Amino acid sequence: MFETAIKLTELPWATVLTLAAGYCGYFVAHVGARSHHQTADVVFGTLAFGFWGLFAYQYFQAPDRLNLGPVPASVSGFAVSIGLGGAWSGFGRRWFDRFLRRIGVTLRDDCPSAWAALGRDPNVVMTQLTVKLSCGDIYLTDDLSRFKDMPNGPCTFGGAGDMIMFVTHVCYADSEVFEGVDMSAAEKLGYEATYIPKEQIARVEFRQTRRASLLRRANWRRIM
Repeated sequence: MFETAIKLTELPWATVLTLAAGYCGYFVAHVGARSHHQTADVVFGTLAFGFWGLFAYQYFQAPDRLNLGPVPASVSGFAVSIGLGGAWSGFGRRWFDRFLRRIGVTLRDDCPSAWAALGRDPNVVMTQLTVKLSCGDIYLTDDLSRFKDMPNGPCTFGGAGDMIMFVTHVCYADSEVFEGVDMSAAEKLGYEATYIPKEQIARVEFRQTRRASLLRRANWRRIM
């Protein structure tokens, strides 16, 4: 691998920029959703975002355009690739899926499982989480917003099917009543996070709502 890295540095700068900026854009576009991608997905995804980074680099460096130096032009190329990746992750993928469904091309998306689809839409916020274990116990987080600023908060759905949650109430298998978890030490030691392996999860239930749009949060409608 070290020899491969050395060979890459011997390539023309435009090629190195295309690959580096393209991969950064691809990474940002699919962060948290790359576990099912194949080699071809990585290669062509890198080239797709790298093309726009190279285009920006050539545009900003062209004498008849902005005529920037190689360093500012390279930084601009990186910024364009990463910005497009962020736009694709934030709303581009969602809008494109809706477009394909509306014109009748397909009703499917690229998610390999329903578990992988959780958290894919950044405008959807989970508000409550309930997990039933294989032993019959039920864990509840009554208000996920309480733990949004915690590490791994407010909850984490692992790619292997495992998860991390902050349990506030427990209903044991031999009971029908939820009991509150003692959190008296949270102020001094922090909230206790619970890791649950995939094999112990029998069912997951959650409530979710849609986050206010950026325009609404910025009150742009009032300004306009």
